[in-house]
Amino acid sequence: MPDPEKGSLPQRLYLLAAAFAAGAAIMIVELAGNRLLAPWFGSGLYTWTGLIGVILVSISVGYYAGGHIADRWPRPLVLSHLLALSALLTLLVPLAEHRVLARLARLDLVSGPLLASLLLFGVPGCLLGAVTPFCIRLTSLLSGDRKIGVSAGTIGMLSTLASVIGTFLSGFVLIPRLDLRHIFLGVGLILGLLAVAGYALHLRRRGAAALLALALALAAWPSLGERRLPRGVLFNQTTFYHRVIVGETTTAGGRRTRQLYLDGLTHGGEIVGSDAHLYPYSRYWELLRLLEPAPDRVLVLGGGAYTMPKAILDGFPRARVDVVEIDPVVIRVGQDYFGTRRYPRLRSVAEDARRFVSTAATRYDAIVGDVYLGATIPAHLVTREFFDQVAGRLSPRGLYLMNVIGAAKGPGARLFNAIVRTLRASFAEVQAFATEPDRLEGEANIMLLASAKPLDTRRADLPPSVGQLLRTRIDLDRRGVAAAPLLTDLENPAELIASRRVAAQRE
Repeated sequence: MPDPEKGSLPQRLYLLAAAFAAGAAIMIVELAGNRLLAPWFGSGLYTWTGLIGVILVSISVGYYAGGHIADRWPRPLVLSHLLALSALLTLLVPLAEHRVLARLARLDLVSGPLLASLLLFGVPGCLLGAVTPFCIRLTSLLSGDRKIGVSAGTIGMLSTLASVIGTFLSGFVLIPRLDLRHIFLGVGLILGLLAVAGYALHLRRRGAAALLALALALAAWPSLGERRLPRGVLFNQTTFYHRVIVGETTTAGGRRTRQLYLDGLTHGGEIVGSDAHLYPYSRYWELLRLLEPAPDRVLVLGGGAYTMPKAILDGFPRARVDVVEIDPVVIRVGQDYFGTRRYPRLRSVAEDARRFVSTAATRYDAIVGDVYLGATIPAHLVTREFFDQVAGRLSPRGLYLMNVIGAAKGPGARLFNAIVRTLRASFAEVQAFATEPDRLEGEANIMLLASAKPLDTRRADLPPSVGQLLRTRIDLDRRGVAAAPLLTDLENPAELIASRRVAAQRE
């Protein structure tokens, strides 16, 4: 039991530091944890829900268990044990994450993130949660239990304030600038150093503290070395939004291809030194040739590998293209690896697509929607309200071209049908084109073309390449579209539909 007279000031400062560190650490682990899960399960609603739920349950269990432990063994050394264990487990996260997540990757988008969060962060979260009630108990004992309320209020305030600081620090500083391994390493080392300080403060034999410091160094050692980029990887960085990778391969025919991967999924690419399109869907920018005269201002939502923006600029020499990409690192990757600096008529804006559309003063002749978060379109970009904003941002003759990944027919087409029905509520004309006509019931890119006026697809001056694209037009499933939900800001099951589709595919 702490001595209320001897050494109370160092003990008080230590308890305050422990509560602060635990409160900040839990939020840093949570936010960095989402970046670990994103390449395997995406960073959408279900990943965040599973992770936040597990962290909250872990903290709750930690509060309860920590209170019981503090009442039974109210000794400072026990607090140091909690910090030491949480430090070791935090250091192990980046070493164990690939082994754990690779085994869970086949699970659906609900159970996968939930179980992964539980295995990786459940016990560390519980241990960090136990620190707060333990610090409250020990702080109260330092005053002879005469200031229990003040002790609880002070530790609770400090822990909560630290969580806020940890949140801002993670989102604005650490994750955009550091390797995830180094973030977990830093958190683990800080917690470990606090444990060492506790042992040094309360143990007569200082050798035990030295042994713990050595154990922490050995646990952290595998993460200290810089990893070289694997062969074929030109760029690899984790940002607040994605894990961004640029890879280059050589085909059997000797062609070099360069591709952009966001959270493990392909988000565009190019054949190096060639104007040919690596993916069929990117050729559908030519549907904008239906505009007469040619478009002067084009807005592209989603940068990716900048294949479509560059093709539009090459195809329309007078056009100016604005690209809205939420991740500044993706914009920089476009400049460094996909040649966007060669296009002076291209302007990139780092902003959320919907926010840009709702606040922009410019009217566009065409808007291209190609935004994906993991395996799904962000839910707020497929609602009636958003499509109304898009229609309001178009000139009277304007076109909205949208990329949808999914099935156009069959039981897997529910999300596609819902998007079509919602588009029809905002546009008079909606047509669909299959980039892979033999895969209408499978996962493929489908291009949707919407306009306020009927489209003239029989013009004699259209080039043959446009005629080829028009021949891939598919008849929409009237019954499927009519039965699909209308997606709105207040009622939007888009992510639920997408998760069920992914689960069915994995089964």
